[in-house]
Amino acid sequence: MRKVVFICLCIFLLTTPLYAQQYSNSDFSFEYDDGVLFVEEKNDTIALKSIDIPEPSEGHNTVLGCLKQKNTEYSNSYSEQDISGFMAQFAKVMCYGLFDVDPGISVKSESTLYLDDGSSEYIIELSDGTFESVRLLNYGETLYYAILRICPYSADIADAYKNAYYSIELNQTNDNNENDQSAKIEELELIIMEKDIQISQLNEINDKNEAKIEQLEEDLKEEKKKVEDLKKALSEETEQTETEQEKPKVTVAPVKSETSEPTVGQKNALNRAKTYLEYSAFSKQGLIEQLEYEGYTHNEAVYAANHCGANWSEQAYKRAQTYLEYSSFSKDGLIEQLEYEGFTHSEAYYGATMAYK
Repeated sequence: MRKVVFICLCIFLLTTPLYAQQYSNSDFSFEYDDGVLFVEEKNDTIALKSIDIPEPSEGHNTVLGCLKQKNTEYSNSYSEQDISGFMAQFAKVMCYGLFDVDPGISVKSESTLYLDDGSSEYIIELSDGTFESVRLLNYGETLYYAILRICPYSADIADAYKNAYYSIELNQTNDNNENDQSAKIEELELIIMEKDIQISQLNEINDKNEAKIEQLEEDLKEEKKKVEDLKKALSEETEQTETEQEKPKVTVAPVKSETSEPTVGQKNALNRAKTYLEYSAFSKQGLIEQLEYEGYTHNEAVYAANHCGANWSEQAYKRAQTYLEYSSFSKDGLIEQLEYEGFTHSEAYYGATMAYK
């Protein structure tokens, strides 16, 4: 009987998964080997640490953690392609911002991965064998991501770290979807309200334009009469002239009716531009491209950017502050990032300088 119990116990131990411990809170869930790792919670950060690896050298350590932060760039108007690009860019920026490269160490390879669960991962491998990665698990009002760095001195337990890292899942998917849906409903309601206002304004403009057209037609009749009288007087004067010189030609420029009123498309583009600037920072070029992406013509988008009242240097400053809230940049690196987004060099320099004060 004892022999049977012993055999069953051995079979149980051999078939038990290595990751015997399950962790879950309102944000994340994952599995980990509690014989190698333990969980440490601090504020909104969850860290998995090794039980028996030596103390890391200063500034260069093995680390695994789950984090979240507010997404100041969130907009549910982005397409799936926009979201995919943003997630990849965020993972790359965070990977370079969180992990320093020691002197004498170089980047051996780096790559972006789009995983089956919808997450985006950026991986850097260093010349000393260090593995660094950031996985962005979602795109919403709050960003949830995981970070991993495995140094050479902890290579013998790298599998435990990696298996725990890739088991991390997000428990906020449904809540994010509900938030996204609510935000989208609010935006649609705002668009409907804007359209109602625009229709009312267009009706008023049409009434005013009809009155203007009638007045212009009357003015045009008067101008035509003056031209005819002038031609008649000139003809009579010419007939009385005894010289054989060629009669001067009188060219009367057509009467043009000009109006300073912007077009409906320009007004709509201007309203949309002001709405964007209320919740985010744009370069002038970036704002024009966003308006064109929404279907406005180039002329309408340029008109909106020229008349929205934005101070582009201050927009660069706000954009720089946003970057520094979730990542680390050198001043020159921040200037280059702002120029990449369409700011001029002087605007980018001003924004980075102010943000560094």
